[in-house]
Amino acid sequence: MAHMHRSNSMTTLRTMNAAVLTAPSVLRCRLCAALLRARPWGGAECADCGSVNVSELPSRAQLAAFYGRYAEQYTGGGRSEGRNLERYARRYLARVQQTAKARRLIDVGSARSPFPALAAQAGFEVTVMDLVPPPDLPAAVGFVEGSLDDDGPPAFGVGRFDVVCAWAVMEHLPRPLVGARRLAALCAPGARLHLSMPESGSFITDHAIGRSPWFYPPEHLHLLSAEAVIRAFERLGLRRVRAGRFELNPWRHALRYGAGYVEAGVGLLLKTTSPSAWERLRDTRRQIYAGIACFEFERP
Repeated sequence: MAHMHRSNSMTTLRTMNAAVLTAPSVLRCRLCAALLRARPWGGAECADCGSVNVSELPSRAQLAAFYGRYAEQYTGGGRSEGRNLERYARRYLARVQQTAKARRLIDVGSARSPFPALAAQAGFEVTVMDLVPPPDLPAAVGFVEGSLDDDGPPAFGVGRFDVVCAWAVMEHLPRPLVGARRLAALCAPGARLHLSMPESGSFITDHAIGRSPWFYPPEHLHLLSAEAVIRAFERLGLRRVRAGRFELNPWRHALRYGAGYVEAGVGLLLKTTSPSAWERLRDTRRQIYAGIACFEFERP
């Protein structure tokens, strides 16, 4: 599941919005268990770990209906739409190739991303795990139906893979810690786990005037901070290799993150001089900034 803008599935969104109106005002962070106060926009920001939680989780039936149409609507987002799929897939592959020690690779939640096909062309033995088979999956790429939201270890591939990838997947999960456990279970000794997801819990996201534009249930349910991600996988026995920001090229990196720091600086000034005004804007406005975080872990 590569990065994309809000889906046009308005029926599902209306159902979700109705659920949000009746959501409890107090909930616990699903990443660190801290108490949170639900906000009027349908989520809550955790002051302890920096993650964003959806107030009311959608039902399995709602998610099944949404993702039943997901592959048809999936374009990769942005003005360039489907062209971003290819760009991100090639950049992801380059990251994998930098440290891959062996060739058995599983890509979880691929949707229509060309990453599995590109990885197979590069010589990896590729399997895709998803809710439904991606369209136009090459014959050289295997497929197994699977979910990261099921309890217990995966029914397939425990300890089998040398490279495990979940590109822009964690933000979709109703139970991120369950998903982390299942991803870790796929890793063979010495395996590398690669993740990308919306940035959360950083200086830029914490101080900007407005909440993250990456939060839009029922698609994006949780935005995980770097602290929460690293803590979750280290508790599962994986070692952090690297963690940072991700971008397609240096020019885009400079523009995106430069603008983000400006936005955060203005927000910090307002937060210091008028906290109540900053909080009101946090509830009613979306940040311009939409950063991408990238992580790599190793199974010892």
